[in-house]
Amino acid sequence: MFKKILLCVLFVAGCLTSSLLLGAQSSDENQPRRVALVIGNSAYKTAPLRNPKSDAKAITKSLESVGFEVTTELDRTKQQIEDDIDAVTDGLKTGDAVLFFYAGHGLELDNTNYLVPVDASVKRKHHVTQRCVRADYVSQAMEGSGASLRVIIFDACRNNPFRSFVRSGGVGLATMQAPEGTIIAYSTAAGTEAADGEGDNSPFAKHFVDTVAADHPRGLEVTDLFRSVARQMKKDTGQRAFLDLDASMDHYLLKEATEEIAASTAPFTGPPPVKVRPFKDYKKLDIEKIREHAKLGIAAAEAQLGFMYIEGISPLAQDFKLGLMWTEKAAEQHNARALNNLGYMYSEGEGVTKDVSRATTYYRRSAALHNKDGLHSLGLAYEYGLGIKKDLHKARKLFQESADLGNSSAQYELGHMYEVGEGFDANLEKAFQWYQTSAEAGYKKAQFSLALMYMNGSGVGKDTARAEKWFKRAAEQGVTNAQLNLGLMFQYGLGGSIDKVKARQWLKKAADAGNVRAQNELAKLGH
Repeated sequence: MFKKILLCVLFVAGCLTSSLLLGAQSSDENQPRRVALVIGNSAYKTAPLRNPKSDAKAITKSLESVGFEVTTELDRTKQQIEDDIDAVTDGLKTGDAVLFFYAGHGLELDNTNYLVPVDASVKRKHHVTQRCVRADYVSQAMEGSGASLRVIIFDACRNNPFRSFVRSGGVGLATMQAPEGTIIAYSTAAGTEAADGEGDNSPFAKHFVDTVAADHPRGLEVTDLFRSVARQMKKDTGQRAFLDLDASMDHYLLKEATEEIAASTAPFTGPPPVKVRPFKDYKKLDIEKIREHAKLGIAAAEAQLGFMYIEGISPLAQDFKLGLMWTEKAAEQHNARALNNLGYMYSEGEGVTKDVSRATTYYRRSAALHNKDGLHSLGLAYEYGLGIKKDLHKARKLFQESADLGNSSAQYELGHMYEVGEGFDANLEKAFQWYQTSAEAGYKKAQFSLALMYMNGSGVGKDTARAEKWFKRAAEQGVTNAQLNLGLMFQYGLGGSIDKVKARQWLKKAADAGNVRAQNELAKLGH
């Protein structure tokens, strides 16, 4: 007998050690990952749904905000859903977290739950078992993945799409008991029907997103997330949520502390601890204040202190060992800047054994947190195939995201890809636009490229005055080819009048840097 399925949430979590609760183990070869598959099925021929697509998009953004690498798919067939599940669970290992979210129609038949693909033609009872996806396909794939944390969310079936041939049966799901290491949460008590909601999202999706986005001074633990969602749903819809869980399961932090950090998180022997509020930007603070907050466990301060040691920024001497220590501390708290910096250390072999694959893992985690530098670094990895399969399409997408967030290096890379047609057709006008944006932000490579476009009239009208301006800006930042070109402009009067004094000045800078052409041209001028 068919039954209309409730909105339900099945959260499966393996036992986690205390180090996994922080989301990182610096001694492992690879850092733990958080990956997710989000599916929203709306375009059914029979009984199309309004909310799943918007639910999927909202859940995607919410998961990405807490460090998940999310694959989002809409209006999927049975084969596509099963392939998607196989793909997201492939290659996972102990310490990883994997999450599956499904919004769309769902059915229960003989105590087995099914997800309804958009192409399913269900006219008889046996069609369900043949043409729909068993919900336990997800759980079995996750169980075999090796991941320590497994999450399955069914935001499914606001109504029964097959009422024309199913005229009996109750509502809701059969009671399910949580096995060891498992949390099972329902949006409403077993045997009752869940509300669909009147807005763009289901009640569950709305409150899940709102709860994750809210301020959590002490971080957000996963069981607290579900309890909070349940409280809000009952307040708004009157539905009594149901939760069953393994009480012995370890805590898992989905979101780190963001506002106040107690001084007691660091060794303390003096007066009673006090609370401090992190600064928005530690880059311009004095070193003692940075040290103070780093010792209190504030991730942004740890990341800044690590960066200063890595770069040897005054008043600190360069010390890769201390730089690595503080950067790893910040990365363990999912600090996006620190994750990107760790990636750079492994990419360049600074203070660690060079490992481009491990570098890419850190870049991926930083990018998942929408860090503009992490997005740019991961884009470079895809562009040149560094520790990952070369993929110019993904590189371009990552550069675009980073550029939109203001990363001038990514803006330059986009300009270069458009100029040379790397991975797609060349577009000199777009190349010029991105070079200009990056150049105006002070990026020296873009300044040189922009000068060349003005000099040659590529993507813009020829303008030697502007070419001279941008060559000079790049030359002043030490770009040897810009110094050469500026010297040539003055030597041959390419921008107007000849000025041998300025020509000699810029050619000498390029020549001193080893540029052979500049050395030859300087010889022509004499000493």
